[in-house]
Amino acid sequence: MSSVAFFLNIIIIFLQRLGMCYFRR
Repeated sequence: MSSVAFFLNIIIIFLQRLGMCYFRR
């Protein structure tokens, strides 16, 4: 697994958590 894929995975998880918090509001 390349570092780029690992970085993208973190961004996707961050966006998912941010979206969940936004929808809960």
